[in-house]
Amino acid sequence: MPAKTLLTLEGRRDLCHRYVMAKTEVGGTPIVVVSFPGVRGKQRWVAAVPLNEMVSEVRKRIPTDAIAELSDQHLSQQQAAKLNLRPGDVRLLD
Repeated sequence: MPAKTLLTLEGRRDLCHRYVMAKTEVGGTPIVVVSFPGVRGKQRWVAAVPLNEMVSEVRKRIPTDAIAELSDQHLSQQQAAKLNLRPGDVRLLD
């Protein structure tokens, strides 16, 4: 019986990367994730603004103690089209 092979650190990183990429679509509209101190769960927001302004635009619409960060997840083109966002729109997804 062959011995079990252990994945190297690089092998584990590659496996994790492929798993994450399978759950997200490369390209599309980036998502901003918002979390609140002491509260379980997160909110997902999308903004029809330039990438470098997304987090700041979402922060204008959430409490000051909330944490907003750009996610690795993206909306597909079909999902974004269903939202019918206009330039400058910021919307809560969840």
